[in-house]
Amino acid sequence: MPRRLGDKIAPLVGAGPGELVATDSTSINLYKVLSAALSIVAADSPGRDVVLSERSNFPTDLYIAEALCRERGFRLQLIEAAEIATALREDTAVLMLTHVNYRTGAMHDMQAVTRAAHEAGALAVWDWHTAPAPWKST
Repeated sequence: MPRRLGDKIAPLVGAGPGELVATDSTSINLYKVLSAALSIVAADSPGRDVVLSERSNFPTDLYIAEALCRERGFRLQLIEAAEIATALREDTAVLMLTHVNYRTGAMHDMQAVTRAAHEAGALAVWDWHTAPAPWKST
């Protein structure tokens, strides 16, 4: 449905078939993914209770994480980007980051950071945006 609706909207904004999807907002999708990740951790690794995120993460992402942590009995721990590797410990349930810092433009190496999270036994949740496909002008 999101693709079919996107294909109908696409001509209105100059996009081609397959270049637009109609979905929930990024915030709603992050809520769904983080909620699912916390459910997985609660079932598979009940001793892990920390959601780790960057202090300068997008505020809405942090509000969502804070509310889910409070609701589910997890703790939100905020750190600086340079502290990620050392902050991943045996109590880390989920590492939640945004690929590009909205203030500085700094980008995380998603592959390396995800690998480090998995090696520590944590799940990784990313708020990640790709560049849009180039649209043809008419």
